[in-house]
Amino acid sequence: MVLEWLKAIRRLFWRHKRIIVRLTVIGVVAMLVGTVLFYVIENPAHGEDVSWWESFWSVFFTIISADFVDITPTTALGRVLITLLVLFGIGFVGLVTASIASILVVDELRVGKGMKRVKLKDHVVICGWNYNAEAILREIFAASKGMPHVILVADLEETPLADEDFFFHYVRGDITEETTLKRASIEDARTAIVLADTSGGRPYDEADSRTILAVLSIETLNPDVYTCAELVHAKNAVHLERVNVDEIILSGEYGGKMLAHAAMSHGISKVVSHLLTADEGHEMYKVAVPKSMADKPFDDLLAFMRKEYRALPFAVLRDEEEYINPPLDFVIKANDAVVVIAEDMPKIKD
Repeated sequence: MVLEWLKAIRRLFWRHKRIIVRLTVIGVVAMLVGTVLFYVIENPAHGEDVSWWESFWSVFFTIISADFVDITPTTALGRVLITLLVLFGIGFVGLVTASIASILVVDELRVGKGMKRVKLKDHVVICGWNYNAEAILREIFAASKGMPHVILVADLEETPLADEDFFFHYVRGDITEETTLKRASIEDARTAIVLADTSGGRPYDEADSRTILAVLSIETLNPDVYTCAELVHAKNAVHLERVNVDEIILSGEYGGKMLAHAAMSHGISKVVSHLLTADEGHEMYKVAVPKSMADKPFDDLLAFMRKEYRALPFAVLRDEEEYINPPLDFVIKANDAVVVIAEDMPKIKD
C-alpha cells in the first residue's frame, strides 16, 4: 500500500512538475536570501550571538507561520525584513495551498472523466462495456485474491462502479483508436479483454466489427499481449483468427449449451456455475506441471496433485492444444500446464 502511494505521488509530481519546481525554487530562494540578510543585519546587533542555523530557522518559521520569530529583531532593517517575510509568507503559503488544491481537483476530475493516461505494466485491459462488464470485473477481482491492476477502456461519461469496494483505472475513448489504447498502456499490458461494446449508445448486434478493429489495433501495438475477445455472431470468428486473437468467446453460446445439458443431466449447471464463480469454494486453476512429474504418466500426476495439494487435474495444456481427461498413460512434459479443480490456487513447490 505504501509503495502504491509513493508511485501515485511520483506520477502526480511528473504531471505537474513545472508548477511544483517553480514553487520550490521561489521558496528556497526566499529562505536563503532571508537567512543571509537576517544574519548580516541582526548578528552584530546581538553581540555575534546569532548563528546561521538560528537565522535560517527564524526565517523559515516566519515564512511558514506568517508570524514573528523568537529572536526579536533589534534593528530597523531587521524589523523591516521580518515584516516583509511575514507578508511574503502569507502570500506564498496561500499560493502553495491553492496550487495543491487545484492540482488535486483537476487530477480527480481527469480521473473521474477518464481523460488521463494510466501508466502500468503487466496489467489487464478491458475494452468496451456492456451488460456483462460489471460481472466480469467482479470475477477478476474475486479470482485474483488481491488487488489486480485493471484498466477499463470505454466511451462512458464517468467511471462506472465508482462507489464499489474494488478499484480499477478508467480511460474514456473509442476502443478501436490506437491513441485511446496507448492511454491505457496497452503496449505493456499482459492481458486484453475485448467485449461486445455498447458504450456510447452503440447497438449490441453490430458490435463485432468494432471488436475486430479493436483486436487488430491491440495486436499491432502489443503482439505479445494475450487477447480474449467476445463475439456476438459466430460467423465473424474467422476474422479474429486472422489477427492472431488468443481466445474467442461467443456471447450466449455457453448459456444455450448449459440449458441443453441441464435439461439432459439435472444439476450439472449448478456444478459448472460453482466452478466458474470465485469465492464459492472450489474453482478451476491453471498451474505449471511440477518438475518432478516431467516425463511421467498422467496417472502419477493425478495421484501427486491429489496428495500434495488436494487438487484434481482434469486437463493438460501443451502449446496450443488442450487434452481433456487424458489417458492414464499420457506422458507429461516439462513445459506442460495442467488445469485443476481446487479450493485455492496450488503453490507448486518445485
